[in-house]
Amino acid sequence: MPPRLLLVDDDDAIRDMVGTALRSAGFETTVAVDGRDALARLAEMTPDLIVLDVLMPGLDGLEVCRRLRGRGETTPITPWPPRPPSFASSATPSTPWSPASTSHW
Repeated sequence: MPPRLLLVDDDDAIRDMVGTALRSAGFETTVAVDGRDALARLAEMTPDLIVLDVLMPGLDGLEVCRRLRGRGETTPITPWPPRPPSFASSATPSTPWSPASTSHW
């Protein structure tokens, strides 16, 4: 079974482009259009990884993370874009993704 990802982004073009790339790389990809949609989809599925836009209007990615971690969710989350200037992360663009790199989320 291919790895299951939840891709969360409010921009249609980005969702389409990244979703297509992930699917063509062999990932089973579900998309959510915003933070509220992400929480609803997560009530129905358990992905192996969440790719989460941190800069969404309304319920942003950071608040989605707070809510998920607050209820004990441990699914790895990688921020999107990979490292916005105001986002504190131990990952760098040259560091490959690993579950350990997102354990502080």
